[in-house]
Amino acid sequence: MCGPQSLWTSVRIYVFIAALIAAMTYFLHRFGLVFDLDNIVLLYLLPVLLSSVRWGLRPAYYAAVLGVLSFDLFFIPPVLSFSVADLRYLISFGVFLLVAGLTAGLAVKLKQQVHLAEQREAHTAILYALSKQLGAVSTIDDLSATIARQISASMGIEASIRLDDEAAASDGPLSYDVLLRSEDRGYGLIQFRRRSDEDGEFTIERRRLMDAVGGLAAGAVARIKLAEEAKIAHLTAESERLRAAVLDSVSHELRTPLAAIIGAATGLIESEQLLSSADRTELLYTIRDGALRMNRLVVNLLHMVRLESGMLRLNKTWCDIEDLLGIALSRVKEFQQRRSLRVHISEPAPLIVGDEILLEQMLANIVSNAFKYSPDGSDVALSVKTENDWLEIAVADNGIRLTDEEYDRIFEKFYRAGSTRHIPGTGLGLAICKGIAELHGGTITAGANASAGTTITVRLPLNGSPKQKRLRRP
Repeated sequence: MCGPQSLWTSVRIYVFIAALIAAMTYFLHRFGLVFDLDNIVLLYLLPVLLSSVRWGLRPAYYAAVLGVLSFDLFFIPPVLSFSVADLRYLISFGVFLLVAGLTAGLAVKLKQQVHLAEQREAHTAILYALSKQLGAVSTIDDLSATIARQISASMGIEASIRLDDEAAASDGPLSYDVLLRSEDRGYGLIQFRRRSDEDGEFTIERRRLMDAVGGLAAGAVARIKLAEEAKIAHLTAESERLRAAVLDSVSHELRTPLAAIIGAATGLIESEQLLSSADRTELLYTIRDGALRMNRLVVNLLHMVRLESGMLRLNKTWCDIEDLLGIALSRVKEFQQRRSLRVHISEPAPLIVGDEILLEQMLANIVSNAFKYSPDGSDVALSVKTENDWLEIAVADNGIRLTDEEYDRIFEKFYRAGSTRHIPGTGLGLAICKGIAELHGGTITAGANASAGTTITVRLPLNGSPKQKRLRRP
């Protein structure tokens, strides 16, 4: 049922057609001497073509009837009468109406095809733009927001995604639901809704477009779901690998000092009368060393847990690098044994801002590693220098040289190079050093020495404060 506005539009169209034919008739009647009747009747096809292209079949038929009546009234004898002197003109009128109808039908069909082609081109552009945007989303929320934004901008309708059993399909004159399915697996549905009911129901072409959008959305949802499942599977596998590594490392690292502690304690208990004072002292040192080794393992595990969970917070103060090194070296003195240590610090030594306890732990781990993996009688060199706005601490040993791939992985937690498996360790020390260095905004790297062994280099940022430099010590 037409509203007042559409009725008034139709009236204006028909009035315009009548005025056009009236103007043509006036012009042809006035200057008709230069035209014969065959040419005049063909000219009356022009309003038919115009009407069919612009407004459709009904206005075209109206133009054809009005044209044949005008031709009969003003050009066929007797003029100004609808009667005809020659009945053959009736056949001409019939042929004219038939040709006009066929021409109008072909013109309307051609117009519809052009419109359909333009519509499909627009739909293809919409789908292409949407597919490019969907390829970049990584979450369901981003997917839903992208589809809603693109569909609203290009089609003027609302779209929302509902997954699983949140809602059932409910097609109606104002909505259209598309199930999201990919490879026989359902993920939910996407619902399209009009903002008003002015345009009636969705057209077939519009529904096809929405089905295509649903297909793109289903593929994107499937990709996101599979990526999430793959991520969970990877995390599960990584968690299992880490669990196995933790159990293997911890059990091995605990058994060795525990066996030493139990053996020494048993010797003290059962052979107290047979042991000399020196023997008892040695056994007590064995118990102490085993306990310290177990304590280092527990401390390393706690540090790694705090680093992984993000619970480790820096207690920043001005730190004297010489004092930090002195404390760290005293903590690892027991590892030095028959290895020499050479320390070179550029003067004046800089102050840095950082957490003293964590920096001491980092330095102690690096130096103890150098001692542990160096042979007896070898040298370990520790140097400190400033370079631009960085403090560089390098620890070089003459121990085991690794491959490039092993140097790339040496800071991974629980990683042990193949050539170092015979030496006790958990693979946590350097991983903790990396976490501490990065917490301070620095870096840590490993590489081979020119002759033999490994160099661990830590770079920490210096602060631009005038208090940065210390006075040269006497």
